[in-house]
Amino acid sequence: MGHCAYLLIRTETVDTELFEAKNFLPFFWVTLLDQLALTQVEASWEYASRAWMLDYMEQEKYADIWPRPTDLVVEKPALLLNIAKAQRLLQAEYPELLAAYQEFTSYLLAWLPGPDDYIHLDVFALSNFTTAAELLQSLREQLTAIDQQQPEKLGRLSPDLVQLTGFLGGSDVPGPAYPQLEALRIRPRPVPPTADALDKAKKRRLWLPVVSLLLLRVSFMGYQREGLTWLVAGLALLSAVGTVWGIVRLLALLRRP
Repeated sequence: MGHCAYLLIRTETVDTELFEAKNFLPFFWVTLLDQLALTQVEASWEYASRAWMLDYMEQEKYADIWPRPTDLVVEKPALLLNIAKAQRLLQAEYPELLAAYQEFTSYLLAWLPGPDDYIHLDVFALSNFTTAAELLQSLREQLTAIDQQQPEKLGRLSPDLVQLTGFLGGSDVPGPAYPQLEALRIRPRPVPPTADALDKAKKRRLWLPVVSLLLLRVSFMGYQREGLTWLVAGLALLSAVGTVWGIVRLLALLRRP
């Protein structure tokens, strides 16, 4: 359980979740914002926070008459200014984070080739931990500290990359490389099983044909003693099916590279 936040890219050619964070708002995301982005969602956040108190059917009804989005939106020109302000602060007060921030923003801007492109921050769900008004106020205070170059109001920043940027999104949309977070994608590709894991799986799959053969022996001994009965026939059928199915599963595993 928890509440997720997303940093999304939406252009004419791409619509994808670039980063994801669960139950926290990465600091590097905050640096992308400005006061205007917060002001633009103030009314819709207040409305949405009230709508969440309604039942599902009422939410659907009110959504039809108030379709305003809750995403924080920053256009590219403003984004570049916000990044520049944050870089000055990091260079002066948090130099150990500057290289990570430059890689993060370079990766982000590579997704925004057009002058009119923009980013979305879907973070409203995090207001469940406080209120929409309190989350907005916290963001305003952090942005003011960045604007005025006041690190004492930000406090200590964690050097952990995931805490700063969130996890790399799981989209399969081709994009630029991000070496630092490439191994931390939300939905990693399946890893082929190791030879040791395959050996263990083969041993586990041997039990079905072995047990089935034992049942076949029991049914044959029963046939010799009592002739063909319903019990003997049932055991024979069960053992035959189990043997065939077990062999098929074992052969399928043996064919794997």
